[in-house]
Amino acid sequence: MNSNITNSNRIYLFDYLKDDKHKNPLKTFLLFLKKHQIKDYSFVYSNCMDSLHPKMTIRDNLLLDSLPSSIIKKTNSSISEYLYDLKNNHIKKLIDNIPDFNKEVHLLEKHEVKLVSLVKALVAQTDFLFLNQPEMGFSADQLELLKLALQHEAHINNRIIFIKPHSNMLWPDIIDCIVSHHDFQFQIEMNPLCENHEFNKIHKKVI
Repeated sequence: MNSNITNSNRIYLFDYLKDDKHKNPLKTFLLFLKKHQIKDYSFVYSNCMDSLHPKMTIRDNLLLDSLPSSIIKKTNSSISEYLYDLKNNHIKKLIDNIPDFNKEVHLLEKHEVKLVSLVKALVAQTDFLFLNQPEMGFSADQLELLKLALQHEAHINNRIIFIKPHSNMLWPDIIDCIVSHHDFQFQIEMNPLCENHEFNKIHKKVI
C-alpha cells in the first residue's frame, strides 16, 4: 500500500471542485487508488440501490457480499447472532432500526434502503469502505450514530474509509484528510480540525 495512505489517517473525505461534480464518484475513487498504486485491496461501495439487489431479501443481500461464508448456509437465528456479536456497538444500534430481514429490498422505504446499504458496507470484511452521500435521508441522531460506527471501524478495526458527502459541513469532526480532485490530480489536505492530530498548518500533497 502506498505510504501516503497511512495507518494514522483512516477517514478521507472526497471534496469535489465545482466542475467535477458531474463525475462518477466510484470511478473517481478507483482512479484515486490507481494514482496511489494501491493494488492488493478489497473494498465495499455503498450508494443506496447500487449496492443492493432489489428482488432479494435484506438477509440474502447481506449473505451475498458481506457476511462470512461460514454462516451462509446457517439459519436466520445464526445470522442474527453473528450481527449482534459484532464488537462495534454502534453498528448494532443501526441494525436495530432495520425492519424484517426477510423483507425484499424493493418493498423498503427509501431511508430504509439507505440504512441497509450502509449496514451491509459496515459489516463487510474489507480493507476499504467507499460511502457515497451516506448522510442522505438520515436524522441527526442516526447520523451521529453512523459517525461513531465509522470511527470505530477506522480506528479500532483498522479499516480505511472514504466518504463522498452530500454536504461537506457535516463531516469535519471525524475526517482525517480531505481529498480534492481536478484534472486527474488529487490534492490531499490534512484536516486541521481533527482531534486525532496536532497540526501547525495544513499539509498538502498533489498526486
